[in-house]
Amino acid sequence: MTDSTPPVRVTEADRTATALVYGLFFAMSAFIALSLYIGANFLAPRVQAPGGPTRGCRDDLADQCAEGEVCEDSVCVPDPRAIDCPEGAPCGACTCIYPMTCGDEQVCRSRPPPPRTCSPRAAEFVEEMLAYQVQCVANAGGQELSSCPTTNVKDFLLSHEKFDALLQEFPNGLVFLFPNGQPVVAGLESEAQQNWPDEATRRFYSAAIADKARSLLAAQHVVIVGRASKGNTATSFAYAQARVRFARNAVLDALTRTPVERGELSKKLIEFALGAERPLTLEFFLLNQLPVVSWNADSRRQLSRVLESARNNVPPGKTDRKAVEDLINRSVAVFAIPPECVAAAGRHPGAP
Repeated sequence: MTDSTPPVRVTEADRTATALVYGLFFAMSAFIALSLYIGANFLAPRVQAPGGPTRGCRDDLADQCAEGEVCEDSVCVPDPRAIDCPEGAPCGACTCIYPMTCGDEQVCRSRPPPPRTCSPRAAEFVEEMLAYQVQCVANAGGQELSSCPTTNVKDFLLSHEKFDALLQEFPNGLVFLFPNGQPVVAGLESEAQQNWPDEATRRFYSAAIADKARSLLAAQHVVIVGRASKGNTATSFAYAQARVRFARNAVLDALTRTPVERGELSKKLIEFALGAERPLTLEFFLLNQLPVVSWNADSRRQLSRVLESARNNVPPGKTDRKAVEDLINRSVAVFAIPPECVAAAGRHPGAP
């Protein structure tokens, strides 16, 4: 019996269709594999055992991990140095919090405060600053100095090339640091937390001010200098003003109990809102020894590590430098000017 089934003929069109089907199959397989890779490494949180890393991250971006975590190999992991060194502790297993420093012996210690006197240069600066305050407040219709137009503030600063160095000659003060976009400014779009600061953060700032109560209350004047590190001139000035107002109210709330006390202390305040003018650099901030008050432990540790590295002549990476210089320019510095400096200004030959 013969097989009458006709032989199957494979035409050129059949071969082309088969190749196309296989090509589509391999292309789809590659696309699915690529999608899974991207999702696992960049988009979706990593699923880990309890107590392990909880999310993915990128090493070149800041502020992606939770407090107490760092980004390593694209994964947020517990920071082994998320411990503040007590004074006298070895520096290797903890973070020596600025303005303490590790020194050559790698032991975390406070630096001895430099001797500070009211130099003739500082006394002259006080005299000119007080005259500027009177003029600017009068021009602003009696409003606080931070309401002065940015052009007026620029003019004053241009005549004082070492404005910040002059302020550092005064004996006591502190520096407040702020999260990006805080405090929130009405009318400006922001992704920042709207209910910042919470009560715990307020208490933290208040306690830092209370530690300086003696020098701030005894001061003849208290200078408050606000900065910002984002946006155009108008935006940065608005954030600097908001930070000055926050610091002003925080000082008054912490140090006064009655409306009369609040009114008396208010008369001592001299306020500058600089915006992004004259930004502070990492190298300049190394010279500062004022206590730094930040909103959480991670920001204090980041600042401390980068400054300690720079102090040891180890240049920080580009990302770390930018993050810390942005941080120190989202700040308000509060300086106490003692009565003897004002008295020295009155004795200055140029005084009226």
